[in-house]
Amino acid sequence: MRLSLSRCLTANNGCVKTIGLCLILFLSLPFAHADTYTVTNLTDSGAGSLRQAILDANINTGVNNTIDLSSLSGQLLTQGNLNITTGTVDIKGPGADVLTIIGNGNQRIFEISSGATATLSGLTLTNGGGAILNNGTLTVTNSTLSGNTAASNDNGGAIYNSGSGATLTVVNCRLANNSAEWGGGLANSSSATLTLINSTLSGNNSVSAGGGIYNNFNGSLTITNTTLSDNVSGSYGGAIASNTGTLTLTRTALTDNFAAYHGGGIYFSGSSGRVAVSESTLSNNITGNLYCGGGINIAGGSSGGVTVVLHNNTLSGNTARDGGGLCISNVITWFFDNTVSSNTATRNGGGMFIGTGVTLNMGNSLITGNLAVSGKSMYGSSGLFSRGHNLLGENGAMDLAGGIVASASDLSVAGASSAVIGALADNGGLTQTHAPVTGSPAIDAGDNSLIPAGVTTDQRGAARIYNSLVDIGAVEVGPIPTPTPTVTTPAITTPFLPDAIVSVPYAAVLTAIGGQYPYIYTATGLPPGLSLTSNGILSGMPTASGDFHLRATVMDVLGQYSQRDYGLAVGPSLSLALVTANLPNALVNVPYTQNLAALGGQPPYVFTATGLPAGFSLSSSGVLRGTPVVRG
Repeated sequence: MRLSLSRCLTANNGCVKTIGLCLILFLSLPFAHADTYTVTNLTDSGAGSLRQAILDANINTGVNNTIDLSSLSGQLLTQGNLNITTGTVDIKGPGADVLTIIGNGNQRIFEISSGATATLSGLTLTNGGGAILNNGTLTVTNSTLSGNTAASNDNGGAIYNSGSGATLTVVNCRLANNSAEWGGGLANSSSATLTLINSTLSGNNSVSAGGGIYNNFNGSLTITNTTLSDNVSGSYGGAIASNTGTLTLTRTALTDNFAAYHGGGIYFSGSSGRVAVSESTLSNNITGNLYCGGGINIAGGSSGGVTVVLHNNTLSGNTARDGGGLCISNVITWFFDNTVSSNTATRNGGGMFIGTGVTLNMGNSLITGNLAVSGKSMYGSSGLFSRGHNLLGENGAMDLAGGIVASASDLSVAGASSAVIGALADNGGLTQTHAPVTGSPAIDAGDNSLIPAGVTTDQRGAARIYNSLVDIGAVEVGPIPTPTPTVTTPAITTPFLPDAIVSVPYAAVLTAIGGQYPYIYTATGLPPGLSLTSNGILSGMPTASGDFHLRATVMDVLGQYSQRDYGLAVGPSLSLALVTANLPNALVNVPYTQNLAALGGQPPYVFTATGLPAGFSLSSSGVLRGTPVVRG
């Protein structure tokens, strides 16, 4: 947009001269249009194909584009990568049991480039070389990824999430029988972020680390309400292997996984990082004959930069040479309100093996009914800092070996472990547990002050304190938790979004009902200059006008989610105007400076002028300066 305005300048000391100043402002006002591309056939190229729809969407950037496959069923065979290179694309399938996309066995089925945003839902992906490579932002929901094999020495049989800006969210998905060198099911690398919710990983295989998942190079891995079972690693971490980074598990089950080396369930190594496991069960995981940590193996560096927090967990039926349930070295560990039972070490530490460089803070935990040649409960030469109120061993012996000692307030089990807890079973909640039996010495024998800050429930979700005193172990005897009712899907209730104007501050709030609070809000297709916080506040200052079609998503704590589409009109900026009303007079041979100002339009402004007196100039930023040399 161009605007020409005149203003007068007088040079005093004689006559008056009028000089026309032409102000020209250049504004770019792009218009963006979201589109829906309907896939009408199962071919791999040409009009109506998925590949052509993606090519078209890649061109239409800056908005949320939808690719609709809902009318299709059967199998779609691809002969090469489907590349999402830019923009925002939502690929909506008819359901994982309705449409299968088959790769060529050598290349990834989908690749999402850095800077691109994609959502995949309602699909089965198989025979990819693996299925997906994500360098951008990817959400996969309600889908099955099975039978994919990453290329030799590659990561992530189902999905490889790589790069410092890469973000992957997987919700309500099944990942089965995938394989790779690293991370048979999923791989997360190079400071990438991976969130896994309400999903299952089973039968995945890695040649090296991470039969189910591999997290590497400071990646962030968060797993909630998920099951990892029957995954196999040819080296470390049958279910999960992580090299540095952060690993957070909540209400998750790791069952029947195998690692040829360390960590049948979980293996974590590196000089820095954090491991946090809560309300989870690791059961019947196994390592190779010469290795450590049937359930969990955490091996920090000599600097001790790894922190481990374990509370409200059950380790049961795991097997290793050392540390049937847990093996730790060179880490600082907080171990409270856990149950460790029925684990086996063919050498040392049936329940737990404490290696060198360990600081183990332990309290309110139950370790009983484990088997080992030495130290059926725990083995270690040092490092145990008991905070008390642990219940250890059986038949009157705590079964500690290697030199570690208990505290005065720790207790030994007088009889068999069966007099303390029952078998691993469904006792309510999302994971199996060992519940204290009637008359168990674990009941009301803990110390309330040792419960970690913010923890109010036991592993199952029941009140952590019942009858005034906390029980020892992961389960609190009391009213059995009411089975979680069928939760309605959360729904966004904000009926519409108000219009916006370029360069004018904007704010709106999304609200929702249903599901289980707290909610997390995300959106695609936002106008440039606007952003949405996780708690639903849409704000910013639009930088481009047009009719935008955005898709907002609300997800609750259980992973239930829904979406709502909005139209958001962004109008051009206010009318362009030069607000410098008059120019002050100038004197011959006296330096002169005046700033010009404008409002409206779309900054930045570019100022130009014609008819300036000799000795004057106007900068593009609007500064008029000079020294008059003639009167007029």
